[in-house]
Parts: sequence; structure tokens; C-alpha cells
Amino acid sequence: MAKQSVSSSKSASHATTLPVTEPDETMETPEAAKQRLFKKLQPVSALLPVMLALVFSINTLWLEFVSDDYQQVLGNNAIRDIRNLPKALSTTVWGFINLDIAPVSQPYYRPLFSVWFMGVYAIFGTKAWGWHLMNVLIHALATWLVFLVLNQLSGRKRLALIAASLFAVHPVHTESVAWISGITDPLMAIFLLPAFYFYLKLRESGKPVWMVAMLVFHLLALLNKETALALPVIVAYCELFYFNEAEAFNLKLAKAAKLIGAFLLPIVIFLLVRYYALGTFSTLEELRYPLSATLLTIPLALTKYLVLVSLPYGYSYQHYTGFITSATSLNFILPLLLVMALAAVFILAKSRLVKFAGAWFLIFLLPALAAIKNFDQEYLVQERYLYLPSMGFCLLLGLGIEWLVERQFAGRRYALVALTSVIVLGFGILQIRQSLFWQDTVTVYQRCIAVAPTSAEAHASIANVYYTAGKPREAEAAARTALELDQQCNNAYLTLSYFSKQSGNLNQAIDYLEQAKVNVSVTPLTRSSIATTYLNLGLLYGQKKDFQKAEENLEQSLALWTRANGFYQVGLFYSQQNKLETALSYYLKMRELVPPHNAFVHATMGAMYEKLQQNDQAIAEYIKYMETATVNASDRQFVQERLNNLQKPKK
Repeated sequence: MAKQSVSSSKSASHATTLPVTEPDETMETPEAAKQRLFKKLQPVSALLPVMLALVFSINTLWLEFVSDDYQQVLGNNAIRDIRNLPKALSTTVWGFINLDIAPVSQPYYRPLFSVWFMGVYAIFGTKAWGWHLMNVLIHALATWLVFLVLNQLSGRKRLALIAASLFAVHPVHTESVAWISGITDPLMAIFLLPAFYFYLKLRESGKPVWMVAMLVFHLLALLNKETALALPVIVAYCELFYFNEAEAFNLKLAKAAKLIGAFLLPIVIFLLVRYYALGTFSTLEELRYPLSATLLTIPLALTKYLVLVSLPYGYSYQHYTGFITSATSLNFILPLLLVMALAAVFILAKSRLVKFAGAWFLIFLLPALAAIKNFDQEYLVQERYLYLPSMGFCLLLGLGIEWLVERQFAGRRYALVALTSVIVLGFGILQIRQSLFWQDTVTVYQRCIAVAPTSAEAHASIANVYYTAGKPREAEAAARTALELDQQCNNAYLTLSYFSKQSGNLNQAIDYLEQAKVNVSVTPLTRSSIATTYLNLGLLYGQKKDFQKAEENLEQSLALWTRANGFYQVGLFYSQQNKLETALSYYLKMRELVPPHNAFVHATMGAMYEKLQQNDQAIAEYIKYMETATVNASDRQFVQERLNNLQKPKK
């Protein structure tokens, strides 16, 4: 018994020597450790959207120049000399062109875009990878600004992080990032988003410095793209509907009016310098399409934009959209009903952020919707116009992800990270894939056909691209396919006529355009296109020395559509016939429809006055040319010689 007692005693003694675990206030619980880790990662997490923008766009560095890049970058002498900087402030974005009058009359005044191109050219010259790198960096900066704005607006850093991450990789941005000339919207965004951020800071602190910063950056945004005119509208919305919901509406209206009044300063400055450069507050030329058709088509265009931003599928450089001409058309009624239903959903939503997301999307898309009256129908809807509006969609999607996780998953933080990661990764992969279609111009237009194989306009467009790429057989086949799809595809007739003319078959070139006159109906929507047919036909008859038919077609062209290029071509025709007074009358009409500081126009007028031996007028026009032409213009020396010759004292 004693032995047994000793054994028991030893066991007891041993048991009492085992370590006893008791709560230790100095030890960190697993949950506390997680919280501490998340706090440490918060400053770094703010850079996550930027990193995503860089990682999923970096493959664009291997792309080439595409489409307008050949003119805007490779063929743009204006960006090659810093001494041309003042010209960027006094001409249109196409003002550098000195061989074609058509683009010069377009009402695009974007001086900081031109200055940006000068800066990039000074660094990288014609190295495509350098230009693409700058596009990627601009997109990354815009992504970071999206995070700052949404964080400041909502006070919810996690939500801002999710929305900015979605913005970084949304495949609808591919056109703006992968296409060098498509940088206009991201470039505008890096000035407009700070302007809106400074507005939010102004509301928070009331310090005048934020007011000054807001107005300065708004002006800079305007000088990048006219779309920035929408900023005061979203500010007014915030004042009236987002902030101070309990405040009396008349008080909110007074505050909004005060802010809008402040925005008048940068807007007036912009409009004045734009008027100086363009000679107009809007557009100089006659509108191509009726206003009624434009208004009826807006719901359809808006619906297409909603689909493009919501469903990452079917992206293409072209989204052919036929104008709606009747209010009883289903293409008007159904999109209108959808838009009205969505508007009701947003209006009735209880969340201020949901309403703001919808307002941001619509307000910043309105300028693109209003401008469709100026676009060819294959470019009426364009993906790059969704760049800034998509911030509203990404915010809405972020809110949806949070809502879903909070209601369906117990482990909310991990489920939130997982779901967001899946969507971001999916978007990112689609963005990389979509950028591959921007490899070169041929690939861009092949993608258009892959997305819309029955689009006659897509086949007509790629026909010109094939021809320029040295593939005449493929070009002719594509143009003929366009006619097989639609006998009223006027661009196909124009293209085939051009091919025939280039090959020396003048009669066949004329025959194609005569077919177009028979097969393509003249309507308010086709008159501008048919006017181009008559113009080309008249010039072809002129080359054939059939001057009566030439004049008939040229006059018919101008009767259908009055535009600068038409007056110029007709004036040139009469000048070649030595009918100088008649030619001058058309040139004078041309000059009324182009910006006042266009060197090409002054050179043309100077040459005409010189032929008419009106030397004083010729000298005046040549002097204006020397003042407005770029310092490295190819014909500057020639014009200077003509000017010197005219200014020589008579013996």
C-alpha cells in the first residue's frame, strides 16, 4: 500500500509540475494579428489598382502604330519641333495637315493633346513601344485617381479599392490604352478627376485653395477634350442629390448655382481660345444628319454603350449603328423602354452611391451621345468614349460585389477578396486578349469583320486597309463582298472606283460611281455620302475632259452637302480649267468654312490671287501662311520664295 501510495504521490507531484496555460494580456489573438496585418497593408493596397493597370496593359508595348497614328504621329511634322508649340494653341487637332482640306474643318480643339504628342515625340521619336508605354502610364495614373476620388467621395476605402481595381482592367478600356491616338479620354481624365477630387476637398474644408485647384484643373481638362464640359453637371448633381439630403432644396440649389457660377471662368476662357482657333463656338460646316434622327437614335446608342460596359464581349473598332428615322420603330421604342426602366431603378434606389454611379455614367456619356450627328454610322458608337463613364459602372459593380458577399457568405472578407479577384482576373485576361486585336491596322479591321461578319461597312473599310497594305486582290474581294451584302453600301462603290482609277481604268472608275447613283437612294441620312460620290464622279469626268458632266456632278454634290472640301475641290477643278474668277468664288466659300489659322487655306488662296495677278491679296495670304504654318512645314520654303518674288520692287 505504501508503495502504491508513493507511486500515486509521484504522479500527483508530476501533474502539478506541468505548465498551466492562462490568459496572457501580452499575447496577440489571431484576429488581432489579422487586423494589424490589414492595417499595415492598407497603404500598399492603395497601389494595387495601379499595379493591375500596369500588369494587364504592359503587353501593349509590343503593338505597332495603328490607323490614325500614321497621320497623328508618323505624318505629323508639327510635333517634331518644339517651336511649333504656339501653333498647338491656335489650330485644330488636325491643323498640321497641309495636303487635305477635309480634316481641317473638323471642330476638334485639343491643344494639350497636341502638346502631349510633342513631348512624347521628343522622348521616343517614332519608337512605337515608347508611345505605348506612355499610354499605359497615363492609364495607371487615371486608375489611381479613380481610387482617390471614390475613397474621398464614399469614405469607404475597401469599396474604392474594388472599383478602382475593376477600372484598371476593364476590357472596354483597351481601345483607349492600346491605340496611341485613342489616349484622348485617359489624358482628359487625369485632369478632370483631380478637378472633381478638389471639389470634394472644397466641400470638406471650404478652403479657397481647393476652389482654385478645381477650376485650374477643369480648364486643363477642357484643353484636352471638350467632354470635360460635363464636370459642372456632375458637381451640380452632387450638390442637389448626393450631399446634405436633409437640407432644404432651395438652399442646395443656391449652393449649386454658386459653384456653377465659379465654373463659368474656365469654361469662358476655353470657349474664347477655342473661338480664336476655330472661328466658331460649335461647327462651321453643315450638319451631316438631321437633328430628329440624332435624337431618335440616342436611346439605341445608349443601350449599346450599356451592353459594352456590362458584357465584356464583341469589342471592335466599329459598332455600326443605323440612324432611327421613325418614333414607331422598335429600334427606338425598345431601347427607350429599357433606358426608362433603368432610370427608374436608379431613381428609386435607396443608396446614394448607386444613384451617383448611374448619374456619373450618364452625364459623362452625354457629350458622346450629342456628338453622334457628326460621326459616320460605323463609328457612331465608340468604345473609348466609355473610359470616364465606366468609373460609374465599376463603382456600381463594386457595390454589387459587396452586397452579394454580405448576404450570401459567412466568411465575408475572404469571400469578398475571392469574388473580386475572380472578376478582376477575368477582366484582365479579356483585356490582354482584346489588345492583341490592336497589333496593326489590318488586324484591327479583321476584328471588325469577325465581330460583325454581315456588316457591309466593315468589309468596305477593310478593303481600303488591304489596298494600303499592298494587297489589291484582297482589297477588291472585300469591296465586292460589301456590295453582295448590301447593294446600297456607297463606300464600296467609292472604294472600287478608287481602285480602278489607281490602276488606270478611268471608264470603270466612272461606271462604279454611276452604279452608286442608281442603287443608293438619296435620303437625309445618305445625302452626305452620295455628295461624295457626285464629287468624285465630277472630278473623274473632268479628267476624261467631259466638262459638262463634270460640272453637273460637282454642282449636284454641293447642292446635297455644303462643306469645305467640296468647295475646295470644285474650285481646284475650275482653276485647272483656267476659269480663275469662278475658282476664286468657290475658294472664298471654302475659306468661310475652315478655321482662320489654317496654313493650307492661306497658301491656296495666295496661289489663286497670284494667278489672278491680284498681288496685294496674294502677299497678304502668303504672309498669313508664314504666320500660321509650322516652322518645319514641307512647303514653307516654296511659299517664302513666292512671297519674296511678289515683294520685289518693280523696275
